[in-house]
Amino acid sequence: METLFLHPSTLQEALSVANQYQEKAVFINGGTDLTIEISQKRKCPERIIYLGNLQELSKIQVRDKTLVIGGAVTFRQMQTSPYCRQYRGLVEAIHHLGSPAIRSVATPAGNAATAAASADCNTMLLALGASLKLENLRGSRIIPMASFFVSKNLTVLMPDEIITEIHLPVMKQGMGSGYS
Repeated sequence: METLFLHPSTLQEALSVANQYQEKAVFINGGTDLTIEISQKRKCPERIIYLGNLQELSKIQVRDKTLVIGGAVTFRQMQTSPYCRQYRGLVEAIHHLGSPAIRSVATPAGNAATAAASADCNTMLLALGASLKLENLRGSRIIPMASFFVSKNLTVLMPDEIITEIHLPVMKQGMGSGYS
């Protein structure tokens, strides 16, 4: 079977493609987990939808006392972000994740979507009270990460939904985090 690689240029286009293909498609930003599954012949998707070019999902910003990390933001971007550096435990967890090359393409949104039991960043995001913004053509919903994971490799993410943002409460004076 041949795999079709799609690369929408806007979030709206990505949501339309997600709606059209649903369970026949796999979304990637960095694709680090999917690459392993394909090479081990555990997955052979009909469609791969690349989200890494979506500018709407590539920003880190503070909005309404919330740190908002776009769904296409890489771990490397988080490591170098002045906003993310306030979350010392998160940055330390990212430092231990894979190699520098992996951190340059892998994303916390992709890490969350695969629900791998070994994902250090997911654990740190859970501890920090993160929520995920999920979007499809019908609208959006914000789910606390604690409610997002169902079991190993299983989440509440619908086949036509995309993780567009990760939300973290802004660190207040005197607060901190650590990772070991």
